[in-house]
Amino acid sequence: VMRGAETQALGVPPGTARAVAPGPHSRWLRLSDGAGTGGSTYATGERYSRLLERGLRGGSKPARAWSERGFLLGLDAARAHPDGLHELADVHAQPMRDAAQAGEVPAFLSGLMIGYDCLRALAADGAHCETAIVGDARLAAIYALALRRYGCPHYIIEGDTAFCHGLWRIAREARYA
Repeated sequence: VMRGAETQALGVPPGTARAVAPGPHSRWLRLSDGAGTGGSTYATGERYSRLLERGLRGGSKPARAWSERGFLLGLDAARAHPDGLHELADVHAQPMRDAAQAGEVPAFLSGLMIGYDCLRALAADGAHCETAIVGDARLAAIYALALRRYGCPHYIIEGDTAFCHGLWRIAREARYA
């Protein structure tokens, strides 16, 4: 069964070792000679939304304003403290510890969640293999910031472009094109 992320991965330029399709369930795929050889899925976006809307500050919903500083602090916390449950339980205390300002908590949580997502994938496949980030520009740019912070070579390819290239490749290999 081919799904969107797998079809997009077929549209990634040859020689790329890994692709990630960020979203509610980010999909990390290992690639070899343009073919998928394995992968992992993480419910990063879904967990972020649930924690932000239901789990922080006794159910109040903090504004979703972007703060690059807060996001970078979250990425650094993910790397420094691999015990994700401890860090998640402690997110509400970040402003009190002067690590992140109260308005930066959503960005901090995003950095923490995306940080754990990226670090798991980098540990599984190696931090130095090139990664294609496949998806919409806004979310791809956030993952690019995380991968850059962790020293992972990467590039962005727009999701629809990768999907069309993947479909073309399937058609060509099936001798329809």
